[in-house]
Amino acid sequence: MEGKRFTKLEEVIFAHPRWRALASDADRAAKQAALDAICAEALCHLNGFELCESVAGVYDETVEEYGNNPHTKYIIDDMARYMRMLASGSLVLDVGCGPGRDTFYMSISSRRFREGLMGRAKEKDGKTTLDKFPAPPHTFRVVGIDGAGAMIEAAKTRLAALEREYGIADMGGYPRFAVMDMHDNLAYLLRDRANRPLRFDGVWSCTALFTHTPRPYLHSVMSTMARLLKPGGIFYVSYTNGRVDGKYDKLILSSTGRIKWFSQPDPDEIVAIAAENGLRLMEESTFDDYAKGSDFAKDLFVSHFFRKG
Repeated sequence: MEGKRFTKLEEVIFAHPRWRALASDADRAAKQAALDAICAEALCHLNGFELCESVAGVYDETVEEYGNNPHTKYIIDDMARYMRMLASGSLVLDVGCGPGRDTFYMSISSRRFREGLMGRAKEKDGKTTLDKFPAPPHTFRVVGIDGAGAMIEAAKTRLAALEREYGIADMGGYPRFAVMDMHDNLAYLLRDRANRPLRFDGVWSCTALFTHTPRPYLHSVMSTMARLLKPGGIFYVSYTNGRVDGKYDKLILSSTGRIKWFSQPDPDEIVAIAAENGLRLMEESTFDDYAKGSDFAKDLFVSHFFRKG
């Protein structure tokens, strides 16, 4: 990792005796075992802000690797279903948008473009998203936000290229992207051109929001999501499934060699906090994904559809 800037989380881990005791040629399994062993102790050295900053720091420095990862290439099935729930022209917030895959899918009506993003297949039947759902004909006005500035810059660069290729229709300045910490008071920060608070028909967050949210932040973040939505609005969120091993915090040695922190909430806790904020659970499901790059992990993620009011 020569030339990389380590995050505070990584510095804490690298200084830990358990990590320092690893052999210089330790394999991935040995390193991951060390991370599992020292997770709780390492996290005691960081507050919530520093933890989130460390996550953003890793994503900032691995934008290219993230974009080239085949597991980030395609939309998930839930996106095709989500678009059926909202009318054309709906205003949607994409929380943790990364380099913009889902924002672009919701914004660009080209059938050829959308079908190119619908190649994710399930292990059981081998059917892709496109096998199960037609590409939607309508579009949304989307705001994509992410805490990693390099991700947003990549999204803006990609947007310019897509505009040239597909001639994106003018939708009043949408899609648009902004660097924002998804744990901030977004209901205050997100405003229209007349400086009025934006309220959304839908909020979408695919393996971002509660995948990187310190537990003490859960209530305030859910309150913000509820306030961002118009009455009747739809909030979709998917995250690492805490029912799998019962641990909220997880350190992962990523394929890039960088160390990331993941939150793994209990879905029952998320549903209860949502209800306290006027978000009614419409549907819960789990979906499989690749845990390490080749190992297929069953029910790795859980997803919820909530409606406000």
